[in-house]
Amino acid sequence: MRRVLLAVLVLVALVAPARGEHIDLTGLERQVGQDLIAAVTEPTFNDTEYVGDTDLVIGVADGGTGEATAYPLKVLVWHEIVNDVVAGTPIAVTVCPLCRSGIVYERPTTDGEPLVFRVSGYLYRNNLVMYDVQTSSLWPQILGEAINGTHHGTRLRGVAATTETWLEWRGAHPNTRVIARPNPPVCFPDGTCIDGGIDYEVDPYEGYYASDRTFRDRVYVDTRLHPKALVFGLEQNGEAVAYPFVALEASHAINDHVGGTPVVVTYHNGSAQAFVRGDRTFAWREHRTMTDGSGREFDMVTGEGTSDRLAKMDGVVAFWFAWKDHYPATFVHGIDWPKPFDMAPFVIAGVAAAVAVSGLVLWRRRGRRKVTEPPSE
Repeated sequence: MRRVLLAVLVLVALVAPARGEHIDLTGLERQVGQDLIAAVTEPTFNDTEYVGDTDLVIGVADGGTGEATAYPLKVLVWHEIVNDVVAGTPIAVTVCPLCRSGIVYERPTTDGEPLVFRVSGYLYRNNLVMYDVQTSSLWPQILGEAINGTHHGTRLRGVAATTETWLEWRGAHPNTRVIARPNPPVCFPDGTCIDGGIDYEVDPYEGYYASDRTFRDRVYVDTRLHPKALVFGLEQNGEAVAYPFVALEASHAINDHVGGTPVVVTYHNGSAQAFVRGDRTFAWREHRTMTDGSGREFDMVTGEGTSDRLAKMDGVVAFWFAWKDHYPATFVHGIDWPKPFDMAPFVIAGVAAAVAVSGLVLWRRRGRRKVTEPPSE
């Protein structure tokens, strides 16, 4: 049914695929000057005094070396991009406050050197647009793909990351690094600037989060959800699905298929993830633990199990309007499929049963007529 709905949505909306080669560059909107929001290019670490137990961090850990780093959101909302290296892999930790999206990407190399990402000052559908210093190619954060320049059409590779409290992250990774406060001059979208001395206890977007408005107009207004409802968006093989946080909070683990891939989407304490589940069905047990059909336990945040580890999939936590504007033909779990009180299957089954009974009655009546009718002379 979902595939049929997808075809209908595409035909009705007449929407081109939201990939780099199809981007209309007139959709780019200049918001502030290039680099006025100062990306972090040479981070320092282990300034932990400013991070409280309940502060959210984006955590990146390497399973092989155990190396782990935490990037507090209270820093990321001011700087939006941190260029770093974890276990030898160059990464870019990115946050778009306007879309409430945090994504970690691997930084590709040019002439043997990893690209350095900064803030272009452009928005694409309310979303942060990064640029790389080496070639000035533009990279919208949610698309994760260069839309012009030398790297046009190149997709960034996602890096497994989690968003959780500093207390939980530190408990799982006691030897973690944590990024220090950079404190450079920072400028706001309205053009005002602060010359250092940033108060990282203040979120400059707090009022924006609480409002119904978006910073720029939406391209695809969709009332299935509140525009700023948080969703976990997943795209696979051309199919996109949005999982509202309210549904994830209620279920903790949702077994589904996206683009033909069997997946389990998990939720724990503000952290949403997606894993390839194969032929297994998962159910939440307690805290951050789920079990498969055979009773084996898995961590819902990392996918780590007692005997194996689930393969993690690239997904995006974002406001609903932002996901919709980038993936206009998206499904919404719990609204499009499955519908909580969808009577259609019962109606169809009832009609089919009625037709079958009617056919049987007619057939039996015809049989009786043949038996009771006198032979013709």
